[in-house]
Amino acid sequence: MTRSLRSLLSDIVDYAGLFPPAGLSMAASVENYAHAKRGEHEWMLGRFICPAGRLAELSQHGAALMPGTFATSGYREHADIAEPWAVSVLLDGSDRKKLESDL
Repeated sequence: MTRSLRSLLSDIVDYAGLFPPAGLSMAASVENYAHAKRGEHEWMLGRFICPAGRLAELSQHGAALMPGTFATSGYREHADIAEPWAVSVLLDGSDRKKLESDL
């Protein structure tokens, strides 16, 4: 693959395992994303997509797997060598109203 093609396709696929058709649990989603971030095609993997209302759950389940954290799982050896996870947060109507009221 040429460098220009790889640059074009870099980070092109976001991970939305929480949403249909997969509809995975948060625990399974963060595990899959962490596994993919260490895989052969990690350069294509973009952001983890998460609803705003589930950010605390993402933190709870993902903290041990995210790079730069003091992981307590079997992934500790990868904690300081990978890039931090990029996360896109989706707001629904109620999240937006709460955000606006907090500002």
